[in-house]
Amino acid sequence: MWRYPRPEYWQQFEQILADWAQEQLGDPSADRYGRSGQRQDGIDILARNRRTSGGGGRVELWAIQAKKYDETPLTPAAAQAELDRAMTHSPRPDVFVLATSTPRDTKLQAWAAEPKHPIRVEVWFWDGLVERLLKETWFRRKYIAEQWFRRIPHEIPAAVADFTGRELELADLAHRFESGGSVVVLSGMGGVGKTELALAVAQRAAGECVDGELRVDLCGTDPAHGLSTHEIMSQLVRSLDPLAPSAGSYEEIVAAYRSTLWGRRVTILLDNVYDAAQVEPLLPLPDARIVITSRQRFILPGAHSHEVLGLSQAASAKLLSRVCRRATRIAVEMAQLCGGLPLALRLAATALAERVDLTSAEYLEWLRDERTRREFVEATACLSYRLLTGQAQTVWRTLATFRNPFDSCAAAAVAGQERSTMATHLGILLRHSLLDWDATIRRYRIHELLRIFGDSLRSEEDRASAERRFVLHYQSLLTSMKEQFRLGGTSSEEALRRFDADAAHFFAAGAWLRPGSNEDLATAAMWSVFLDAGVDIFPLRVEPQLLRIWLSEAVDGAHRRREVGIARVHAGNLALVLRDLGEAADAEATQRKCLEESRMSGDLDGITRALGNLAVLALDRGEADRAIELASESAEMERRLDNQKGLAADYNTLANAYRQKGERDRALALFAASLKMKAEIGDIRGRAVTTVGIAQLFMDSNDFERALSLLSQAVFVFRRLGDHRTEDAARNVLCSAWLGYGVGRMLTMEEFTESAEPENCDNVQEVVRRIIPSLRAKADLVVGENAVVAAAMLGDIGGMCEAVGDTAQAIQCYNRSIARARLCGEQRILANGHYNKAIALAGVGRLAQGVAELHVARRLYAKLGLEDVSDVDTMLDYIAKTAPAARSREAPSPGRRRSARPRANDACACGSGKKYKRCCMLRDRQR
Repeated sequence: MWRYPRPEYWQQFEQILADWAQEQLGDPSADRYGRSGQRQDGIDILARNRRTSGGGGRVELWAIQAKKYDETPLTPAAAQAELDRAMTHSPRPDVFVLATSTPRDTKLQAWAAEPKHPIRVEVWFWDGLVERLLKETWFRRKYIAEQWFRRIPHEIPAAVADFTGRELELADLAHRFESGGSVVVLSGMGGVGKTELALAVAQRAAGECVDGELRVDLCGTDPAHGLSTHEIMSQLVRSLDPLAPSAGSYEEIVAAYRSTLWGRRVTILLDNVYDAAQVEPLLPLPDARIVITSRQRFILPGAHSHEVLGLSQAASAKLLSRVCRRATRIAVEMAQLCGGLPLALRLAATALAERVDLTSAEYLEWLRDERTRREFVEATACLSYRLLTGQAQTVWRTLATFRNPFDSCAAAAVAGQERSTMATHLGILLRHSLLDWDATIRRYRIHELLRIFGDSLRSEEDRASAERRFVLHYQSLLTSMKEQFRLGGTSSEEALRRFDADAAHFFAAGAWLRPGSNEDLATAAMWSVFLDAGVDIFPLRVEPQLLRIWLSEAVDGAHRRREVGIARVHAGNLALVLRDLGEAADAEATQRKCLEESRMSGDLDGITRALGNLAVLALDRGEADRAIELASESAEMERRLDNQKGLAADYNTLANAYRQKGERDRALALFAASLKMKAEIGDIRGRAVTTVGIAQLFMDSNDFERALSLLSQAVFVFRRLGDHRTEDAARNVLCSAWLGYGVGRMLTMEEFTESAEPENCDNVQEVVRRIIPSLRAKADLVVGENAVVAAAMLGDIGGMCEAVGDTAQAIQCYNRSIARARLCGEQRILANGHYNKAIALAGVGRLAQGVAELHVARRLYAKLGLEDVSDVDTMLDYIAKTAPAARSREAPSPGRRRSARPRANDACACGSGKKYKRCCMLRDRQR
């Protein structure tokens, strides 16, 4: 498609019209009328029509007025003024032509057709004039052959009508051009929508590129037939100048290319580029806007590189619905199955539209078949695959083992390559867009449809070999995490973070091992080692129902291999899971069997584990004396074995048993001893569990303020470790403490019953959630001299909101408490409000705001001369250590919550002799 630009200058427009008058009217004397400074009566060209005569053989006199309008349109009123001026000329013209460079306009056409004009009036618009002129040989010879007139190509089509989901990318890329950029490189895997995005970007840029749009397919997916730089330049030159002579040497075509395109404001789409070398000689063209698409990633000087990824689920569903209305109801699952790949989405929606004989459910079943989805990308994936060397092809097929993001270490292990060699292959695969890199999690990923295609190219033997290497790698990794976890302290947290980063792969390894463990003894042995490696982490990350199945299978496998000791270890762990599932009878039977077998074999570790677990089960049944008997025996053996962790656990069991018997002081002393041991060995989770036990002791004596402080700490520790089941249990105890505190301090029993309706609640959290509105309303009613009480109530209500997980409402309550405390001048409540708000903010990752609040609290505590300053400093130090970008999303270790009500620093009940706020529990909380 071609169009011709409007004249750049009005003199140029007049010259074209003068040439037309000479050729078409046959008047060789026709020329531009007059010169600058002379009276012209609104006439630019004056000519006599010698081709035809008017009435009586008189020669018609034509008056032509040229009007070049770029921005302001020509109106009928302005046209009438031009006609009136022409009518003053002597002799009076017979025909008045108003030639304008503006597009066709119905108002001007209607004005010219009005019968009231005294002479014949015509309006010529540029598009129509050019259409007529192009038919004339003289015009083509002078204005095209001599290149005095530029031809404007329009080779870039518009993007598809249902172009969807790239609005932000399109706006960003268009802004790159608007802010002075000249080259954009779009890279990505085949079928991801690079070309459609490029068409949309080029369409946006076309408004500024008045000299046209050019497109060249460089055939980069087939290097054997790809265009050379010489061919690309020749094609671009011919697009702008079809009559340009063919250039022979490379130097000649470069000169012709620079001469033809230099200074032209054109948009150029270079599609399917193979590499940078293919297009780098074409640059720079400062006045051009160049969009490049390629399956390979590369960098060009001064260019903006953008990786095109799949569509989001929402955009995918929208595209499916636009292509096929029937897809609307099943669009979410279709989008997931197609992995957000536009090519696959379009093919899937088109197939659904065509298969009117299939229901939506039948079509989804067909689409779930991997062979079906492989067909969507097979052709385009083959093109990228063939560009790889043989070694790179082998590595890429092997990486189809990974269904989830992976790191380079895992890739090297599964491919059986040295890490340095693997790094080279990964770089090649990235450049060919057969892999993606997620900088957020620092992992590689392979698109699911590409993975299916790569897996289809593997033999069964290759697949089995790669999967075995996969399992061995993650088994080894899990063993290292077990050792790291047992170091305690921050090492335990780091081990859990490492597990979470590759959790999907650990579960995949388990899924691969389990079926084989029932058939093959070697695989069963691997399965046993795998479970033993995860003995500390799996209870925190695997659902109890699934862990029960895993351990049951491991016990059976060990018995088949006649490995009684290993079977006993797995059985003991299974009993703990059965207890968590509420199957106490099966758990006790299993533990008794383990105890019997351990006694027979003389396995002291097995005996102590079984005794300790049986003691806990007895405690669950309310048999405190039996629990004390069993736990004491276990503790004595743990002392001989010098197993601090096991001894601390037995102390916890004994403390809870004495708590059941009402011997509070004895229980508290045992909890304190357990807490000290766990602090020494760095058992973060164990310390939190013990803290919950101590808090329950305080609750028994209605000392809810101390209980709330300790329980808030424990809940945050469980959350930081990702132990959500234990966190939920601790949160429930925390809500019970707030309930006792709230009813005792802020609500009467009648008000509580009316607000909470406890008989209709399923758990304590729901009871607390129901009374919060009543508490807030009651706090709002407290005014005047009781403003201090209101400030304290609002601070306590904030703690309740945090207990039920509503951090936003908690922060709001803290803000109101701070405002009330500031008005009434209560500095202690004000300081506590800022401190508690800081912990709430830090707990949801808003570290900068939390630090600011802590500094405010610190100034207030220092002014009051309170020891709380050291607690603020501890919290600030912890945030400083956890603030780097790599860990900024983690919730920091919590500081201890303050009750909003001021009270003295009482002596710690654990017997340490220190002030409560300075006791060992709080000193060690950050370890």
